[in-house]
Order: sequence, then C-alpha cells, then structure tokens
Amino acid sequence: MNKKPPRAYLENANQFNRELGSAKNKVLTDVEVLRVDSFTDDLRDKWEELRTRYQLDSPYFDFEFMQCVNEVRDDISVAILRDQDEIVGFFPFQRVGGKKAYPVGGLINDYHGIIGDPELQNHWLTFLRKSILNSWRFHSMETVCPASEPYRYARIPCPYIDLSQGFQNYYRNATIHSSVFRRQSQKTSKMKRELGELRLEYNSRDPELLETVIRWKREKFKRTQAFDILSVDWTANLVRSVFQRELPNFYSTLNVLWAGDKLVAAHMGISTKSILHYWFPTFNYEFGKYSPGTQMFLMLAEEAASRGIKLIDLGYGDDGFKSQWAFQRKYALYGCIHPSSLQLNIARVKFRIRNAIRNSSWKHPFRPIMRKFFPNFGKGAYR
Repeated sequence: MNKKPPRAYLENANQFNRELGSAKNKVLTDVEVLRVDSFTDDLRDKWEELRTRYQLDSPYFDFEFMQCVNEVRDDISVAILRDQDEIVGFFPFQRVGGKKAYPVGGLINDYHGIIGDPELQNHWLTFLRKSILNSWRFHSMETVCPASEPYRYARIPCPYIDLSQGFQNYYRNATIHSSVFRRQSQKTSKMKRELGELRLEYNSRDPELLETVIRWKREKFKRTQAFDILSVDWTANLVRSVFQRELPNFYSTLNVLWAGDKLVAAHMGISTKSILHYWFPTFNYEFGKYSPGTQMFLMLAEEAASRGIKLIDLGYGDDGFKSQWAFQRKYALYGCIHPSSLQLNIARVKFRIRNAIRNSSWKHPFRPIMRKFFPNFGKGAYR
C-alpha cells in the first residue's frame, strides 16, 4: 500500500495549484503514467505535434530516443498531462530507487524536460506526486519558466556551432577566435605527408567501426583516470541501439576519418534534419600529435553544412574542446524538483562542493589514488 505524501509535499502542491488558478495557464486535471511500450500511434503523433509547436528541436526530445533507452532499460515511463480530455504535455522520466527519477538516459541525455508548454512547469509538484515520484533530478533542462527557478542549483552553458550561414562563415570566425584552429592546418599537412591523404566517411554503417569508437572511449577513460561510463552495460548498449536508427528526422551519424589506410579519428552522433548532436568523439591515441579529432570535426562540419545541417550542438558543459570550437552559448538548468526546501538547500551545497573540487587544480594528482581505492566512484550516476 502506498503511503500518503508528506504534509509539506501536499501543501506545496496546493500552493502551486492556487497560483495556477490565477495565472493564464492550462489547468492540469489528470496525469496518466504509461510505459513507452504502451504508446499508440496517436500518442506519438501528439508528442510530435507538441514537440514541433514548442520548438524542442534536439534529437533528445524525439520519441525515438525514448525507445532507444527503453530497449536497454526497464524503468522508462511517460506521464501524460491532460487538461480535461486534451493532452497538453508529456513528462518522460527514468525511475531510480523507487520514487526518485532522472531524465530518460540519465547523464547521457544532454537535453530534457516537459514536451509541451513551459508553463506546465507550474505543476511540477502536482504531477510528480500523481506519478508517485518525490523528486526528479535534472542536469540540463531546456526551455524553462520562472516556476523552475527555485529548484535550480546552477545555470549550465550549452555551446553550439551555428552553420546557418554556411561552413566558411563559421570557419573564418573560428580561425580568428581559436588558436587551436589556426595551428591545425600545419598539423594536418604533416599528417598527410606522414600518413597519407585524408578521407572522411560521413555516415558509416559499419558496426565494427562503432565498436572501435566504444573501445577508444573506454581506453581514454582509463588513461585519464575518469570513471568509464561505457563500462556500464546499458550505456554502451544505448549507443548501439541509437546506431541502428535511420529515420528521416532521427538517425545516427558515425563519422570516420582515415589518413591513408590508418583510422585516426571517429565520432558517433545523433542527427535530425537540421541538427547534429556531437555525442561521442574519439581519436586514435597513437596519432594524437596530429590532433586528428580537431581535423575530423572541421571536415564533418563542412560536410554537415552541405547536407543541410544548420547547427552542431556540443551538449551541456563548457570544458575542453568545446570552449575552443564553439563561440555561441545557450543555457540550461541543473537542479532537482523536490518538495522539501531543506533537502534542496542541502543538495545545492553538495553540488557546489563537488563543483569546487571538480574545478580545482589539485584534483589531478589525487585522481589516480582515488581511482585505485574507489574504482567505481562515479558509477552511481549511471545506475
């Protein structure tokens, strides 16, 4: 038997409903939770209609991504939000540990939120309660309204590359702002002399090359003493599941760069008709002195623009190559929907402490020690 929600939970939910009654928002009258497997064609059509209406363009908002995750996990559900008989939104989630929830795909999902009017966020506590959830932790929630501000820990930059004016326009600006790109031509010339002419396969369908991407990524995690996210079975299988998709507006893109007969860099991404989401880039460490990953990116960006791609999204976070390649940013929220302000404040402090450690210069000498004694540190985020 389900226990009653805590008093504070109900009081906050009622407060939000009262605020909603005086606002120009839709009234949430019913919440129905379905497994992804139970979605009918009509529900999928409604999903796509709302997604298009509210310009949720990232491939992560495509229902096909939900299906990919559903193939490798058994805890994916969608709350259907109704105003009387009208479906006004969908809230997909991944149930973790009973009543906690994460975005579908966890940290591998770069954008998430409600499929519908952002004003539905006024109902957070109500439809979480009706979905028998007491919290939803998010790390890159796009398209937000003021009702979500109290739940955020931080604003996260999400760099992207605008190709709407063509690749050459982007490249001219990039060489002005990025010393990495200015130096790359010399490295590329040397790579051609020593290894052979360059050739980019923009959309390889070779599963063995995909396995190479996974292996190289895992080797990099080991070299850098970072937690190997692809050591968790469902994450690697999710990449394989996405690789099988070849739909008109949701398809995998396996970009592969050859120098002569040497495979030097590769990338596994997700595309729509106009957006390429840069997901799992990697390179052959043996040829790292040539920066083949940077050269591959330039070549795939040029090819993507010629195929009608208007934007390359690098996902949330502003570290490493992203700050060198992208000169435009949008912002998403990191935080947790939770009825208890005390719990939220405690979590917010923990987040700030972790963030300070992550950004500190002294973490690198201690990383090998931490990884030796706590080899599974970080695995909890991918459970």
